[in-house]
Amino acid sequence: MRCIEDKAHESEKKLQEHAEKHLASSSAATSLKGRAEAMEKNHEEMKDRLNKADVAITDYRVLAAENKRNIAKLLEVVSSPDVLVNLEASLREVTKISQHNKQAITTLNTKCSELSQQEEEAQKNTEHLGEQVLQLGKRAGRMENVLGLEELGKVGSPYDECFNEIQRARRDSNRDGHDDQKTGVVFKSGILLTEQQIAAFQKTFTEFDLDGSNTISVGELDAVLHQMGLEPPMDIVYAMLEAIDIDKSGDIDFDEFCALLTKMLGPDGRVDIERMLRSMFDSMSYEAKQRKAVETVILHTTELREHKEVIYQEQSKLHEVGDQVSNLQGGYDNLADEVKKLRQGLDLNQEYWRGFSRGLKETRKTVHAEGEEVPLPSAQKLRSTLPPLTARPSTAQTASTMAQTAGYSTF
Repeated sequence: MRCIEDKAHESEKKLQEHAEKHLASSSAATSLKGRAEAMEKNHEEMKDRLNKADVAITDYRVLAAENKRNIAKLLEVVSSPDVLVNLEASLREVTKISQHNKQAITTLNTKCSELSQQEEEAQKNTEHLGEQVLQLGKRAGRMENVLGLEELGKVGSPYDECFNEIQRARRDSNRDGHDDQKTGVVFKSGILLTEQQIAAFQKTFTEFDLDGSNTISVGELDAVLHQMGLEPPMDIVYAMLEAIDIDKSGDIDFDEFCALLTKMLGPDGRVDIERMLRSMFDSMSYEAKQRKAVETVILHTTELREHKEVIYQEQSKLHEVGDQVSNLQGGYDNLADEVKKLRQGLDLNQEYWRGFSRGLKETRKTVHAEGEEVPLPSAQKLRSTLPPLTARPSTAQTASTMAQTAGYSTF
């Protein structure tokens, strides 16, 4: 009987030590809950900032669509038959649009820089919280060493036998009608978890593990996301799995699943699986949107450069056409001068022959009036007597004088 009392006394002493250890662990868990709440608050702030960035990216997409429409208008103007007339106005419009797009890109770059700074600040805060958590863990370990307590969940502890006897006694008392919640805890993934939490994690893991292989594949993760009403592309599903898959085996085992859930514990010690997966989906989708936005900016920049080169080529062609028109205008002016000179020569020739004809008529009248017969000069003599074409007379008097010189007499 005395031996039993000694064992009971020793058991009560060990139970008191475990109670003190549990009290210290509870205080540490309370402190960790406060840190977790602060981290959750920072996560919500970061989510709001990411939503603002999504709005900015949407604005940029609107500007990109407007830019695409403006480029289509520019192509229509360049390919129209009136391009020589409307090209200058089109160039001014393109310049204005380019300046507007440049301002929009500058604004987007500024917002991206601000978002990067905010992300760096949040990363620093997260690292600071992580350091504090590590220090808190070290302090808890130091306290265990000072008190001479064994680590929780360690196999082969000298207190295991006593602990098992106490648990058996509690189960016996429960059979007698007394309810008592289990007080067992497990140190898993750096956090103290109760057996109820482990059981809840196992139940959730079983819901994810559709084929019962004790691992969650990418197909099973995609099926769960579709059950939640999400329709992510497979690249985002693979990115989510890689973020959870610590050993890079291509599947998620129970330990990796617990490591993920322990990071998402709420103040009440529970995990909102749907909210966690939605948060991961939003984060991965935001990264995909960022990559797509960068690719879109690069694509539009390339298109602007190509269209700028096309505009320069059209400008050079326009200059060449202008030079050809100038050359044709010069040739037309020269041809007009030549035609003018020929017309002047023709008029002079006609005046010459009119004067010559009148002189011949007057000479014939004079010969018939006197009754003398004077032979007409030969054609060769007339040709030698006439002046050159450029100096031919244009009056009848001069023609008469030349006719007299050739052998006619006017008396």
